[in-house]
Amino acid sequence: MAHWANRATQMATADTPTDDAPGEAFDFIAYGQKAVEAYREVRGRFEECAQAVRSVLRAVLDEERVKVQVVEARAKSVKSFREKAERPAKEDANKPKYPDPPSGITDLAGVRVIVYLLGDAEQVGRLIYHEFEVLQKHSPVGRLGPSGYQSTHYLVRFKVPRSQLPEYERFRDLTVEIQVRTVLQHGWAEIEHGMVYKPEGPEGPPGADIRTRLVEIAGSLRIADREFQRIDTESKAEPSVEGPAKPA
Repeated sequence: MAHWANRATQMATADTPTDDAPGEAFDFIAYGQKAVEAYREVRGRFEECAQAVRSVLRAVLDEERVKVQVVEARAKSVKSFREKAERPAKEDANKPKYPDPPSGITDLAGVRVIVYLLGDAEQVGRLIYHEFEVLQKHSPVGRLGPSGYQSTHYLVRFKVPRSQLPEYERFRDLTVEIQVRTVLQHGWAEIEHGMVYKPEGPEGPPGADIRTRLVEIAGSLRIADREFQRIDTESKAEPSVEGPAKPA
């Protein structure tokens, strides 16, 4: 990873405007291309790392009998990587948001766990802390703000002693993002992402009315998630109404 970090640092400084040439625009296209060239060399290792995390997580979920809809893993696509690498910084639109893409972009290897109930999501979180070194836990705020429907993200690495084993040692310096969502959260996020983040056609992103309606739907789904969890908890606590078994 060191050679990639060094190359990324060179990318960030080679074309950056200096005080001697304050009017020169940063070449984001060239920067993105250089970043992609470096990423292509290591993307396979990120893919292998994501699959390794998925395998460990899948095994412990099965062992603990946590009901999940799907556990999927992937390395970030080259297209998505380039789009992120070419983003300008908020504080200075003439500088890249990620001067060192490998360390700044933390979801190059990703795992997604989709569960049915909020309680299942909490249990997955506990297992993640048990099995991995958790660097950060957060719930990203999307373009619709904190009222949008969010999932929980964990940035993790393999921890000792697993990271010292031959099959995992090559991943010890890599970070993996694990997303945990309920099926309702996942459905909303996929629809919202397609409308807000990747608008198609000449009309561009949705207007205020559609964005407001998306937020309203998010609120309804939060209520539904809580109710599903409450019903599940109460149904398990209720005594059986079947009565004693009839003699054969």
